[in-house]
Amino acid sequence: MGVGAVASCLGAVLGIGATAAYIIAVACGGSCATPTPVTAAICAACIGAYAVIGAGGIAGAVACFNYL
Repeated sequence: MGVGAVASCLGAVLGIGATAAYIIAVACGGSCATPTPVTAAICAACIGAYAVIGAGGIAGAVACFNYL
């Protein structure tokens, strides 16, 4: 559990490298750790700023933050 677990999950879900996944895990952790209707939009925007993914990928990526 922790940032490393989130980064590993993001790498698998998004198909991105370990470095990019770790950057997303650290940069977006605050808004993605406990998604609410307000923070979910911020979380999706944060992830989208680092990785180009479709709407379906966002849900999987947000789920990775459960490892925090």
